[in-house]
Formats: sequence, structure tokens, C-alpha cells
Amino acid sequence: MGLFSKLFASGSTPEQGGATEVGTLRTVNSGGYDKASVLGALDALNTEIMALTEARSAKDAGRSYTLPAHTEPQLRSVSKGGFNEEDVERYMAELQQKIEELRAQL
Repeated sequence: MGLFSKLFASGSTPEQGGATEVGTLRTVNSGGYDKASVLGALDALNTEIMALTEARSAKDAGRSYTLPAHTEPQLRSVSKGGFNEEDVERYMAELQQKIEELRAQL
């Protein structure tokens, strides 16, 4: 499954109550989180994960490293055409858990 098809699944809709796999962001007609703020937040979290992974690699190799700053993404709600809130919160929780695990290893 490709990146865009994973992020923007066209299978089930929130109105149908269909289950989606983790990392899938469905859109909703009314409400939800602003798409641009969600994508920015996900980018910031993934950037932090990459920096933590590089720091762990440096630590494992005995090189000096710096701990990256913790990211606190801010999401905006919209009245129409946003990402499904449950999907976003589930995916962000998964990324936050990965960040916590990486920080614990440093």
C-alpha cells in the first residue's frame, strides 16, 4: 500500500463506522481537524523520530549526540472538510509512543 493511499484511504467512511488500519486518515464532510495543521504536526513528529533515531545510532556508536527538542503539535479544528479526529488522534498517539520509546533508550 502506498503512502498516499495509506494516509488518504478511500475504503470505509466515518459515517459507515468502518474500521481503518492505524496510520489511515479519513476525511469528513463536517468537522474534523484542519488538514494543513495535521500534516504539519505529523511532519514535526516524524522529524523528531528521525532525529531521535540518529541520536540513538550515534550513542550506540559511541559518538556524541544531542537530544532533540520535544515537539508539541497544535491541531486546529475546522467546520467542514477536515481529517477524522479519531484517526488523527490514534495515529499521533502511535507516533508519540514511538518518541517516548526512543527517548527512553537515550
